[in-house]
Amino acid sequence: MNDFGKELQVRQVTKSFVSGGQPIEVLKGVDLTVESGASVSIRGESGSGKTTLLNIIAGLETADSGTVSLNGLRIESLSESKLALVRGKEVGMVFQAYHLIPELDVAENVLLPARIVGLMGRPQRDRALELLKKVGLGDRLHSSPSQLSGGEKQRVALARALMNRPALILADEPTGNLDEKTAKGVIGLIFDICRDENSSLVMVTHNPNFAAKTDRQLLLHNGLLTNIVK
Repeated sequence: MNDFGKELQVRQVTKSFVSGGQPIEVLKGVDLTVESGASVSIRGESGSGKTTLLNIIAGLETADSGTVSLNGLRIESLSESKLALVRGKEVGMVFQAYHLIPELDVAENVLLPARIVGLMGRPQRDRALELLKKVGLGDRLHSSPSQLSGGEKQRVALARALMNRPALILADEPTGNLDEKTAKGVIGLIFDICRDENSSLVMVTHNPNFAAKTDRQLLLHNGLLTNIVK
């Protein structure tokens, strides 16, 4: 199989945890390929391993076996410092719980990924302002996260995830804490901006309507991914 041009390749990834002294196999040989600019949704029961899979793709957790490649780089073979740099430049993450830094204002939160990879000049500040305008918060640059609604916090988190123009966005239940109307707005922004930026998207969601917006719908069940036919 020719994998040239694929942004993300997951091959035969396994992961087990110990519960009550017994090993629980959560991922049993997961395969996933996401091409540049494509979108994929993953649904599944609570505890099926969806978040674990995203964390392994991002290099936040280590698989027991198998490989994950981002833009041709095998992340399991990278040093911690190299992995952190690749993650910072190539991957943007949007979490259910926002994870904004309360001591930083909105603009500083969005700039955080650039600061982590050592880029903090005028282009980065212009980029942060551009993204905040795109998500409708261009007038809230100096607001504290505590002054924002849940939907506004998630829009800041989305702008932060896109700060370094990552090839891949990983979204883990990005609307889980939002009401239906706000959730629809955030999902629309995620798809619009990923399309504009040509970022690939892997989104975990429990909402079948949001999942249906992706190019491919997958189900994680019994440790394996299967296609959901539209």
